Amino acid sequence: MPEMPERFFCSLASRANNEALAGTVARIRSWLLIEHPSVWRRRAVDDSGLFSPAVKAHLRSIGIERTLLVRQIHGASWPARIMLINSSADRPSIRIYEVDDYEQLLQATPGSAGKPMSELMFAVCTHARHDRCCSKFGMPVWCALRDHTPKRAWQCSHVGGDRFAANVVVFPYGLYYGRVTPEDVPELVRRSEAGQIWLPGYRGRSCWPRSVQVAEYFLRRETGEMRIDAFRPVKAGGSTVEFASTEGGVQHRIEFSVHPNAFRQRLTCEAEEESAVSRYELVSCTRIN
Repeated sequence: MPEMPERFFCSLASRANNEALAGTVARIRSWLLIEHPSVWRRRAVDDSGLFSPAVKAHLRSIGIERTLLVRQIHGASWPARIMLINSSADRPSIRIYEVDDYEQLLQATPGSAGKPMSELMFAVCTHARHDRCCSKFGMPVWCALRDHTPKRAWQCSHVGGDRFAANVVVFPYGLYYGRVTPEDVPELVRRSEAGQIWLPGYRGRSCWPRSVQVAEYFLRRETGEMRIDAFRPVKAGGSTVEFASTEGGVQHRIEFSVHPNAFRQRLTCEAEEESAVSRYELVSCTRIN
């Protein structure tokens, strides 16, 4: 009997290739999170049988940059909670309200009323029908988060970067973490509650473009400054980014080099072909005033 081929997991391949996490987050500043305890199909929102065509069309039209399905339990649960999230650098926020029927989403707009939510949210991608790594590595991390901080732990649909599973997004800041393990959860939560970045798993902050994400990682690594809002980019051009400290006005210039074809790998579990992957190296970190 012939041997079965070993099952491929894109997250294990990325880890084996020592692919860097920094600078791997799509730029997203507005989110709509919809509590949806039922099955999530591959295209979570578009393929949902619980949303009418009118609701789906409305969600595509309202200018929200990313819509996710979220849940804390499986099975019917009403009312459903809806979270409108602003993850921009200025005044990130979560507003929450409830609906008794998904048709009420037709009234959802970026400025919809809702109660401010002061607590952090921890969203773990467990979207198995999008990529098997999300389930294999995401579910244990969600279980650990649920046990550690049950009211703030959520499963979510695809957030991007299947090969970095388990992926965790901390809201309202839009902080992405990759390759999170259950053992990492206490430190990730502790750092987040203290208003700090957890650097070992940091992929980037979704309000920044990718070049700023890369430079910010290098700046934090070199200075040891982990406060979430410690820096703001003031000038960015290619692989040179200047940051100002939010306290004291100190400025730093980060220069890094880009190696666009460092190696090739399959970017998802279902990918049939390999794609080029970039590497970044720090050239200099300079205090400029």
